[in-house]
Amino acid sequence: MALSANTVWEIRQDGDDDNGGGYKSDAGTTDYSQQAAAQLTVTDGATAGATNTTLTSATGGFTSAMVGNVVHVWDAGGGSNITDGWYEIAAYTDTNTVTLDRAPDDGNGGVSGASVKVGGALASIGGMGAVFSTADQAVAGMKAYIKYSETEYSLTTDSVNTAGGPLDNDVNSMADKLFYMEGYETSRGDMGAKPIINAGTETSITIIKLEGEYAGKQMAVNIKVDGNENSSVTGFAGVGGDDDHYFVRCEAIDCTTAGFYQHGYVVSSKASNCGYGFQGILAIKCWADGCTTGFEGPSTVLNYCLATDCTGNGFGGGNNFQGVFHGCTAYNNGGHGFEDRTSSFQGTLYTDCVSVNNGGYGFKLSSTSAMFSCATYNNTSGRSDDSEIADIDPITMTGDPFDNQGSDKYEPDNTTNQGALLRGLAYGIPGQDDYTDVGAVQHEDAGGGGGGVLRRLAKQYGIG
Repeated sequence: MALSANTVWEIRQDGDDDNGGGYKSDAGTTDYSQQAAAQLTVTDGATAGATNTTLTSATGGFTSAMVGNVVHVWDAGGGSNITDGWYEIAAYTDTNTVTLDRAPDDGNGGVSGASVKVGGALASIGGMGAVFSTADQAVAGMKAYIKYSETEYSLTTDSVNTAGGPLDNDVNSMADKLFYMEGYETSRGDMGAKPIINAGTETSITIIKLEGEYAGKQMAVNIKVDGNENSSVTGFAGVGGDDDHYFVRCEAIDCTTAGFYQHGYVVSSKASNCGYGFQGILAIKCWADGCTTGFEGPSTVLNYCLATDCTGNGFGGGNNFQGVFHGCTAYNNGGHGFEDRTSSFQGTLYTDCVSVNNGGYGFKLSSTSAMFSCATYNNTSGRSDDSEIADIDPITMTGDPFDNQGSDKYEPDNTTNQGALLRGLAYGIPGQDDYTDVGAVQHEDAGGGGGGVLRRLAKQYGIG
């Protein structure tokens, strides 16, 4: 047999990677995984012979409430015939006897002298990766929760899927299987303060790497990683060509290679002081702040994304870059606000984007790309570098549209010929009242009515 798809794992700062760490959510008993210490620890676990699923302990302490909890069985020294692993307590007989979902022996005879821990949370994402080392323990549909702590989770090794190490689903048995992982503050699902996974002193690592293709979608939600400015650190990464990886409400800081890297969807997430903030991903409502490059291709779709104070480009593209940028804002970046380097037969579409106070062009694009309803102000090299670019319904402002001095806020102000040209004037759905602002961040009040381009022109030229 194997663990249940309904097994839910718990990681806590004060847990132990030798704990059971999991509970079958539909067991109807007591979940002992959501506590720091194991509910029961014995060192005399035994079975009567090879392939026997009945686990006994002369010390005892098993209860019927433990059914559905995960028990860790391993050799801490002096045991015999033990397969180190995590097993579900499937049935209770008495204080000295329980039945496991599968036999814990190595095929050479009965187990003796096994260390056993029932319940208690795991202590690290690498410890969870160790659980997923075999197919019997890595089952599609599992979930994991990481509890916030004021003390950060700090990596102590660069070895993936080991206690204190990074999580890499690409090299363990969870690859290509449905998996969901979420951080929480006080209770599961509260989307409160994010637990922080710190790289410690480790270099040349990816802190969290997911691998999910086709139906094996994998998700990380409400988690923060800190690369600690160590060399060659990536925060979050997806592996596999089908982009079935999702990072939602996550944050990466001080990751010198990239905050979020390749093959995945990123939603409502932020990268700060990273190499690439977001590289090779599809994103909506994300923010790259103070990175070397904010967003980098190839083949990217970005909606309502924000790049600020990056030393290079706000939004850039790799070779054969092709994509769609909708409602994005580049502000005060050292390079171009937006740049693409598409080939002669590929183009990139830019709609309702804003580029302000950048050190290069507002939009440095190939001749195959097109701009619709895009706004610029005060970019060192000008609005655009190529007269062949289709630039439809251009918006040229006479001042900074963001009243954000010292606040890092990027909703448009209501100043004539500045933020007023952006408010409620993005392209809308035909026949619908649509008051979306041009750019990534929307102003607070609902604002005027329809009218789109004509209403913007009226504002720009003082008509009506």
